[in-house]
Amino acid sequence: MNRFTADPVAADHAQAAGAPFDRIARKIRIVFLVQICYTVHSHGRAKAINREAVLIYLQGAQDALQSARYNLDGGFYGVAINRAYYAFFYAATALLLTLDLTRSKHAGVLAAFREHFVKPGTFPTEDSHAYGEAFELRNITDYEMLGRADRIQAHDAVERANRLIERCETYLIQKGYL
Repeated sequence: MNRFTADPVAADHAQAAGAPFDRIARKIRIVFLVQICYTVHSHGRAKAINREAVLIYLQGAQDALQSARYNLDGGFYGVAINRAYYAFFYAATALLLTLDLTRSKHAGVLAAFREHFVKPGTFPTEDSHAYGEAFELRNITDYEMLGRADRIQAHDAVERANRLIERCETYLIQKGYL
C-alpha cells in the first residue's frame, strides 16, 4: 500500500497496465476521500479529511484548466471546453467540501454551488452563468457528434474557468485551506 491509495491491488494494476500511476493513484485517493467524508464526520476527523480532499479537487481544477489551455492552443476546441468544464466542476466540488457537502451528479454540484455560494453573494452570478454554459457546451461537444465548438466559445470557457479558480483560491485562503 502506498500513500495515495488504500487499495494496493488497484495501485499494482495501474502500474502494470502502464498507466500514469500518479494520476490514477490520485483518482483512487479522491474516491477514497469522498467516501470517507460521508462516514467519518461523526468521528471528528472530517475537517482534516475534507481539507485534503479540498486541496486535491483544487489541484484537479488547476490541472483541467492547464489541459484546457493546451487543447485550445492546439485547435481542439471541443476538448478545451470539456477540460474547462471540469475545471469548473472540480473547483465547485472543492468549495462544497468546505461546507462538508458532496453531490453525486454533475447537475447536483452546479445546483449546490449556486445555492451555497452564488445565492448568498459569496461568488458572482457571472460564475454561475459561466459554469452553466460550460456544462451545456460540454454536453453538446461530448455527446452530440454534430455539435462543434469554435475558438471563441472555447477561449471564453477557458478564461471564465480561470476566473472562477482564482476566486476559489481567494476564498480558500480566506477560510484557511491554503
